[in-house]
Formats: sequence, C-alpha cells, structure tokens
Amino acid sequence: MVSGLGPLNLISCAPFDESMGLLDKAKGSESSEHHELHTPGVVENLAEKADKTEKPSSLLASGKTPDSKINQITIAGGVVLLVSVAINAFMLGGYQPIPFIGWISLALVVSASLLILKGLAPIMTITRKERVTVFLVCLLISGGGWLTGFRFDTESITVSEVTIAEGPAGQEGASFLEFSVFVTGSAGEVTVNVLADDEVMWTTKSAMEVSDGRSPSEVIQVPLALIMKGNPSHPTPSLTTEYKITATIGELSTTTPVDTTIMNRLATDVGAELVHVTHVETDPNYNQEGGGERYAGARLRLNIGMAIPGVVRQGAHDESQVSIVPVSGDYRVSLITIKCVEPTSTSHGADDCSDTVVWEHNEVTVNGEDASWTPELTQTSDIFDVGWLDLGGTASYTLGDASFEYIERDEFYRGDGCYSITMVLNHFDWPESHKESSVSGYEQSITGESRYLIEWGAEEDPEMTAAKTRGC
Repeated sequence: MVSGLGPLNLISCAPFDESMGLLDKAKGSESSEHHELHTPGVVENLAEKADKTEKPSSLLASGKTPDSKINQITIAGGVVLLVSVAINAFMLGGYQPIPFIGWISLALVVSASLLILKGLAPIMTITRKERVTVFLVCLLISGGGWLTGFRFDTESITVSEVTIAEGPAGQEGASFLEFSVFVTGSAGEVTVNVLADDEVMWTTKSAMEVSDGRSPSEVIQVPLALIMKGNPSHPTPSLTTEYKITATIGELSTTTPVDTTIMNRLATDVGAELVHVTHVETDPNYNQEGGGERYAGARLRLNIGMAIPGVVRQGAHDESQVSIVPVSGDYRVSLITIKCVEPTSTSHGADDCSDTVVWEHNEVTVNGEDASWTPELTQTSDIFDVGWLDLGGTASYTLGDASFEYIERDEFYRGDGCYSITMVLNHFDWPESHKESSVSGYEQSITGESRYLIEWGAEEDPEMTAAKTRGC
C-alpha cells in the first residue's frame, strides 16, 4: 500500500510546490506595488507625470485654450494701432502741421506694444529684455511714422485744402480759387503766388500768425477771372494750362499743384440732341397695334464742354455719339430754339416750315455743376451728367429710378424733315488776360447748332421705309 502511494505523491507534489512558489511571487509583487502606491514620494511623482500628460507642452497647443481668441484680438488691436501711426503722422502731420502729432504717434506705438505684450503673456514668459524687444519691433514696424510727426525745424509752411468757392449764380467774378496756408515755428510775412504755366497771374504778401494745427494761419480766395488762362484737360495739348500755388516765408518755400479737374472752367463747345420718346416709355400699357402712333415726343439735351478733335457730332434720333470733355463753370445758355429747317416731303403731314421756330426753351444759368432755369413744367434745376444736361419740356415720364421731361409731339413736330437746335453760351468768369488779347481755341461767347432728320411719319407708315439718314 505504501509503496503504491509513493509514485503518486511524487507526481502530485511537484506541481503543488511550483504553484505555491508562483503564488508567493504574486503576493510579493502585490505587496510591493501596494507599498509603492502608499509611499508619499511616489504619489507625488505620479501626480507630476499625470500633469505633464494632460497639459499642453507647446504654444500651438496652448492656443486651443478658451482665452486664445481674446489673446489674438488683443494682438490684432496692437497691430491696428501701429497702422494708425502711419495715418496720423503721414496724413495729418503732412498736410496739417500739428505740433504735437509726433507725441500722439509715439503714444500709439507704446499702446500697441502693451497690447501685443498682453496678448503674448498667457502663452509665454516675457522677460524685461523681451519687453524691450517687442517695443523696438513696434517702432520698426510703424516705419518711423511716429518720427515724421516731430518737427525739428524752427519754421515750416504748407498750402492745402485747395478748392473752388462757387459764388451766387449769374454774377460775374463771383467764383474763387480757395486754399489754406499753414505756418508753424514762428510768424512772419508770407508771399503767395498763383501761377499758370509758370507765369505769375496773382500775388499777395500777408503777415501770418503761427497755426495751431487745427486751423490755418490764413484762408485765401483769389478771383478765378484773375488767374484763369486755359483748361488743364483741353484735348489739344498746346491749349492746356498747368496751375500751381507757391508760398514763401523767410528762406522756406512750398509749391502745391492745383487739381486739374477743378480748373476746367471754360467751355469751348456747346451742342444739343433730341432723344426720341415713344408712347411705350410714357405709358407701358399703350397699344401700338393698328397703326397707332409710335412716337410721343422728344427729350431736349444740352452737351457742354470741350470737343475732342476729329470727333464729329452725329445726328438722327438718339443714336448720336458725342465725345466731349465736361467742364464746370459760370455761364449762361440762352436763345435755345428748335427750328424746322426743311421738310423732306408733304406726304406725311409735313408743312412748308422752312426756317420756322417750333420750340423755345427758357434761359439756363450754370453755376459750377448745377444748372437752373424757369420751369417749363415742374423741373427747376438739374446736375450735369458727364457734360450732358436734360432740359425741361411739357410732359414727363419715369425710366427706372430717373424722371425725365420731354417735349410732346404736337408742340414742335411739323412732319418729317430736318430740324435744327441752336443755342448761345456766354461765360461769366471770363479771364482778364483773354479780354486784352484773344486766345486761340477760347471764346467768351459760343454759338452752337445741331441738326436732326426726323422721319416719324415714314417710320410709323407700314408701307414706307424711313431713310434714317444721319444728319441733314
């Protein structure tokens, strides 16, 4: 019995002892881990590891925090202030010499630096050296704009705010060239000249006080009639005129060119056109079937400015194409008439109306870019549109957002034929230099004529074909 159990015990004991050894190792490992977890130093180390794992370790990662947008806005505000430095220093300081503009600009640079530093503070540690670096970079980015605001000279003089001061409509010599003079440093006697093609047309000497930067030392007005010589934008190069203003105080001087557009004041050409108006335009519900009338009348328009050489005013209907340089000015357009020059035939109701006035428009007064007249209907004034001016009529219609007056058909139409439009233009502010000796290409009084062949009867007759001859 005993011998029989021996082998069994030997076989079963080996695994048992081995399992017991593994169990002891497991307990030893468990107790060891348990011991480590309850050691204070280890707990702290694990906590540090956890913090390092959870927190971002780069500026890019920190930009994902909720405050990142605020930081970006703060930095952007600083950049905007830097841009404003250039605006304040170069624009304000250049055209209006404000004594303290330099300090304003420098304060803006400092404010911009503080905003940028505030935006960077949450994402990086900023030392004193880095603060100085940011400030210097801001000075560099501002392009030295703050420096231009400081005036190191004892005196300076500037001419600005050059414009035209329109006088009352219809008065001779009522419009002026107006400009401001700014003196800084010290007061003194200022000599001002207005030149046309380098010729002194007008001069004055005036004792001026120092400007405070907000208001000029003096505002000067010069009658246009005394300085006008020609138009800067005349299509003929030999007839153009360049205007400029010079101002001198002590050894300092400045030269300011006058904007070319404001000095185009002398008209050299005047014409007109008839824009044909249909019943459909005046009444969208009009029924043209059954040989009904197609044309309701015509709009009368003036065209005033400087004609471009080689461009011929075309006639016939509203297809005329006129290339003209517009002008502003002070003048009167009178004797505006429509004549029936010659009928083409009597087959469409044409009368023997040779050289007969069929319509007259009241006198038009132009002041700058505004025109006014005694109304034919309701309209009393209008504004030039690139040299074109719509006149009054006997009826009106709306086209889009615009309202137009037109001359009704029965008021002037005498049948198919040639019609002429004539007018006379007289300048108010005629140059004094031109009164002494005439200047080629410029006239104080201009007579204009435009002709149109109207064939409404032929166009409305289904059995006829209108010639549509351009001009007559």
